[in-house]
Amino acid sequence: MKYSDFPDFEEINIDNLAGKNIEVTIQCTTYNQKDYIKKALDSFISQQFDRDFEVLIYDDASTDGTTEIVREYAGRYPDKIKALIALENTYVHPRNAEIRRKIRGDYSLGKYIAICEGDDFWTDSLKLQKQWEALEQHPECDMCACRADMVSEDGELAVGEIRPQEGDGILSQEKVIVGGSNYIATVGLFFRKTLFDYAMGFEIIKGSDYAWQIRGSLRGGIYYLDRSMAAYRRYARNSVTAKIYSDSEVRQSYNKLEIRILQTMDEETGGRYHDAVLRRLANYKISFYSQLSDRKEEVIKLVTQDQGKKYIWGNGRRGNALERLFQEENIAIEGICDITDRLVGERTEYGNIICRADTVLEQADVIYASVSVAYTYLKDLGLRAKVINMQEYMPLN
Repeated sequence: MKYSDFPDFEEINIDNLAGKNIEVTIQCTTYNQKDYIKKALDSFISQQFDRDFEVLIYDDASTDGTTEIVREYAGRYPDKIKALIALENTYVHPRNAEIRRKIRGDYSLGKYIAICEGDDFWTDSLKLQKQWEALEQHPECDMCACRADMVSEDGELAVGEIRPQEGDGILSQEKVIVGGSNYIATVGLFFRKTLFDYAMGFEIIKGSDYAWQIRGSLRGGIYYLDRSMAAYRRYARNSVTAKIYSDSEVRQSYNKLEIRILQTMDEETGGRYHDAVLRRLANYKISFYSQLSDRKEEVIKLVTQDQGKKYIWGNGRRGNALERLFQEENIAIEGICDITDRLVGERTEYGNIICRADTVLEQADVIYASVSVAYTYLKDLGLRAKVINMQEYMPLN
């Protein structure tokens, strides 16, 4: 596929806010998210912020009607929303990172930038105000993050949270590096526009969430607000995350890019965070299944002592690792489920039926929670079933 060096865009309301003293630019990238984008845009417009802010939407050549919704909102709020609509999709463009950086740097008027993808949304009308105050009060930090809920695809059901620590405070560079891309919620990122003054080499490799988080932490850590103010849709259609988790080849390719990012960052920073980099790199070498295998005797002893109807809760990568081990060791289960109730009635690659979550809650004698978030959720329900936290046996992300 041949690409132009730089794509063309349709510009909407780009000059409408010129001359205004814009304090914050909300940047929203969207592609084929017609079922989600309105909720995101409504959550931006409803922000109660005592300074001027703007919304910059980048529509990456959507084909499902998202573009028409973007145009509708830009027409409704010409003094608040401006948009760039790509005439060709740039997701796999060889200069993707440079394109995204130019858009975010050249078209944003704000002193600060707030990020929210088109399939996510904010849940607190004071989000901008709180994060702006945090960075004004902490000039040593370039980035602020907040606690975020993980919600079902329809946005109605909370299925977990992204909460790196309890209480407000600074997340160190080491914690951000070791934590990986899921340590902080991208939907909650708020940072100084000066981060776009120049690009470090590791950022150019791939304009990923993880690279932004590392860059945002380098000067003085990331200031964290332990207040839930945003929502991340789990398994949203057409999302990058959904592609990564559903396609092993995409996941392996993505992991290789993150390894390059870490290695390049390590060189650029003179090895200042080398120990943290090594700890993080270990995660890419150790699969969830291999972690279980290393403790196989312990896991088998744990599982075989349980009687009754057994289910696995969670059909992500950890759940799949449990299924594989159980199949190889001839450990029978009734089925597997996920609170989002995706693919109910179908069978997994290991032949297990995917059940409704409420069916599992009613019938299970034992539930193997594949992640700690699910374990906490299930324990809080006060079930008669025995609930076991299996993430303890495969803790590395």
